Amino acid sequence: MKIEELAAGEKIKARKFSYSAQVYLLMLGQLAHVFSLNELVDLSTIFSGELRRIRGIEAVKLTTFSHANRTRNPAVMQKFFWLVYGMFARADPAFANPRHKGALAKFKMRGIYAVDSTTIQLAYWCIKWAKHRRRKAAVKLHMVANVANMLPKFAVVGKASEHDSKREEELFASLLPGDVGVLDRAYNNFPVLYRQTLQLQSFFGENQNAVEWQIWAAMLTHLVLRYIKWKNKVVSSYTRFAAIIKSTIWLKRSLEAVINFYCIAPSQSRPPPDKTMPYLPGFERLAIA
Repeated sequence: MKIEELAAGEKIKARKFSYSAQVYLLMLGQLAHVFSLNELVDLSTIFSGELRRIRGIEAVKLTTFSHANRTRNPAVMQKFFWLVYGMFARADPAFANPRHKGALAKFKMRGIYAVDSTTIQLAYWCIKWAKHRRRKAAVKLHMVANVANMLPKFAVVGKASEHDSKREEELFASLLPGDVGVLDRAYNNFPVLYRQTLQLQSFFGENQNAVEWQIWAAMLTHLVLRYIKWKNKVVSSYTRFAAIIKSTIWLKRSLEAVINFYCIAPSQSRPPPDKTMPYLPGFERLAIA
């Protein structure tokens, strides 16, 4: 199912700028650590040939992109995230429900989930709808995350001013009988074990729809990268793997070739340093006597 099918019942219809193009570009912005919507629009223009060839995406105008983020329902993006998650889980059940390691290995038949929230800071001067405290603006992402693979089982975006306990019924409803929940003090009296690796660089819009679109696009990017890393048995950390993909995104090589060369192939040994030469070969003439 494509995201256009999920958006079929929406009042805001896509014209030249499709829902798919919006999702792909938001994911590209997250992956490339883009800092503004202007920069993302420039990327769509500079690399229009590559984007058109790979995904059929045309260069988009700033006003068109901004209008789509502002008016389209982010619930479409939320549904698409869980659709992709379900597709990965059905194709590879071990990805969505991996075995626990180390001290948690004894919980063979139980899922262990961290129930936590993270406050995402926004710019108060232009996003007053998310006012949090005196001169701050923020939204709060509540999540039930699988401790074994650091992937969400349930997530909801709310106001930062709301106490975590107001969302506990929604979060706990996602747990099954026998599951183990690890909670912080805001929900209960247990220490939190969840370490977040999802990072947002900056937001491309000011209203609530735009912010939620970008949060769900960032989570989808995180999910896809986690799946690629797992599928290719990459042993390096997720942070390093994501950095390698970011650095090689515009190379005209297949993703498989990039992973095999930079992530899986053993690193080539470097020649031992020459202790009698404290500078690089060829720079002898620049040495100060």
